[in-house]
Amino acid sequence: MKFCARCDKCRWVCEAHTERPWEGLLACGCGAPGEPCAVCNRVQGDEVPEMPEGLRIDLDEKGWRH
Repeated sequence: MKFCARCDKCRWVCEAHTERPWEGLLACGCGAPGEPCAVCNRVQGDEVPEMPEGLRIDLDEKGWRH
């Protein structure tokens, strides 16, 4: 992947501040959840965006959480 100025190549941005990366040295850090970068991690229909490295999803009687 080439460098993406919006997400700083992590493919995710802050949901509250979509011009800031969600991870890395330039991460927003405000505590809002992340969302796929609209520039380099776009999906269509039922496609799944590329997930952040190390993402862990737990499933229990209440459903999935990350």
